[in-house]
Amino acid sequence: MSDTKILLKSGTNELEIVEFYLDESRAGGDYRGYYGINVAKVLEIIQLPELTEMPEAAHPSVLGAFNLRSEIIPLIDLAGWLHKSRAENEPPKVIVTEFNRTKSAFLVSGVTRIHRIGWQEVEAPTNYVSSLTVNSITGVVKIAGKITFILDMEKICADLNPDAP
Repeated sequence: MSDTKILLKSGTNELEIVEFYLDESRAGGDYRGYYGINVAKVLEIIQLPELTEMPEAAHPSVLGAFNLRSEIIPLIDLAGWLHKSRAENEPPKVIVTEFNRTKSAFLVSGVTRIHRIGWQEVEAPTNYVSSLTVNSITGVVKIAGKITFILDMEKICADLNPDAP
């Protein structure tokens, strides 16, 4: 993994991911799963804001909406979307994203850091791995001895709002 302090330039064959985690409640004890999203899609990471319920939300993982600088942004429980039971060990974080000029936010357990990785370090998920995660994993990378799944948050947003452009 490259550790230079320069900004990414096109043609470097690198990407930066925001690594975050979901703490899951399981019968045998809690489990922490690590995930990543392309940093270019992240607008900001914030504390959990006050939510307003959304009547007739299209999916149970949509927790409601909040106002961020005069924009109403829906909040998606990422653990719920992935059919996991999130453990509440600490105050959660919210990752605000933008895809195709549409802003959405994802509730996660916490954020670790940004990693710069080479595309050659990203492995394609097997069909089996993809099917176990609602087909939302685009890549798998090993960082510091742990597996981090790179999620296709854009696909999650598209699945929640199929009529979006």
